[in-house]
Amino acid sequence: MNNHLENQPLAKIGETYASFRIINPKAEAAMVNSMQDYGQLSPIVCVNTPNGLEILDGFKRMRAARLLKRETIRLISLETTVRAGKAGMIRLNRIARTITDLEEALIIRSLHRDDGMNQVEIAVLLGRDKSWVSRRISLIERMHEEIRRSLELGLICISVARELARLPRGNQTEVLAKVLKYRLGKRAVEKIVDFLLEHPTNTSLVILHNLQEFLAADPPPAGTADRFFRQLSQLDSLHTAVLHGIAKSFLPEDEYAVRLIQSVIESGREVASRLRDLLQDKE
Repeated sequence: MNNHLENQPLAKIGETYASFRIINPKAEAAMVNSMQDYGQLSPIVCVNTPNGLEILDGFKRMRAARLLKRETIRLISLETTVRAGKAGMIRLNRIARTITDLEEALIIRSLHRDDGMNQVEIAVLLGRDKSWVSRRISLIERMHEEIRRSLELGLICISVARELARLPRGNQTEVLAKVLKYRLGKRAVEKIVDFLLEHPTNTSLVILHNLQEFLAADPPPAGTADRFFRQLSQLDSLHTAVLHGIAKSFLPEDEYAVRLIQSVIESGREVASRLRDLLQDKE
């Protein structure tokens, strides 16, 4: 795959793939300030297509250059296929964690629906497994168009959109309206969604009509990682009791059970730690 560093007029660069990236107003403003103070620190990445150059990476730099009335921008142009270009959008941003799971889902769905690739082919192209691809496609396809539109307009954040997508599509817009009206954050939306999924009856309508009272009734539930850590602590207590109490009456062959419990606890701690880090990254 050949690539070339060059300067090109902004007017010659297409933004067909911009729909795969979600605008973050704060990040956009920061990029404008950075380019105004220090100039363009790194080139954008484009792909050569039959219709001309299309940007793959550097959308914030591109929009900042337009706002600052720049006529040209520095870029690297790649000679590759459209499919590989879309995959590159994920790969270019994966290490720096500058792409969200929802943005990945938009790209993957395009590879699947627009480019006709099956899930196994996409998994091989991206260096991931088929189940990961399937989860990304499911995330975007179960999300109502109104949620995606609100997300693209910056009316809600990605973590809120992800929570709303857990609901049946028929209920998503009703809850979205409440989210927009009361400017609810991720914790409040998580509590609402958890309740609606646990009580899929007409009583859920009462909750939505008395939303402020419902949210004020109890503190927001602990996050998934915190619940996992609490359950792990209970298991740890059980292990201690077994080790120092009941274990004394065990036969020698029963020591295997004690070692197995300890192994589960140690593995659980590692999984819980990684889960907490992952959830914090996505807040």
